[in-house]
Amino acid sequence: MRGNGRNTAQNILGGLLIGYGVAGTIIFFVLEHHFAAHAPAKPNYPAGLIWQHDDHGWISYFSAFQATACALLFSTSLPLAFLGALIAPRRDIVMRRSKWGLRFNWQQDDPAKILKYAVALGAVAAGPMLYLLGPIIVRAVNAAGIVLQF
Repeated sequence: MRGNGRNTAQNILGGLLIGYGVAGTIIFFVLEHHFAAHAPAKPNYPAGLIWQHDDHGWISYFSAFQATACALLFSTSLPLAFLGALIAPRRDIVMRRSKWGLRFNWQQDDPAKILKYAVALGAVAAGPMLYLLGPIIVRAVNAAGIVLQF
């Protein structure tokens, strides 16, 4: 892929990752709030609620599934959004340096105007993807004996 084809592919991939990453981060905050609101303040060993979760000083206990789901969402969603922003092509990059740091300004190189549609598609697809594939992935990780604590 050369020229315009590569630019289009970068805009589509970058947009999908940005949309998924932002929507996944929002879904993480909703899930974490829901899990923490319904989690006990003391461990419940028969129910498997033994994984400690600290929510701004309030200790609650999650199941292995809840703890792993939150950890995976938190550790992947926002980095994928930043990766998408790095992949999306830019033009007219201007860097200004001062004693306080660096500042970059640029224009998106998107002549076909598809980046915004790719971001929207990534955001809309994130919910069903996480709802359908997320539990399968989390259960597979837990079945392998791995519990990620957040």
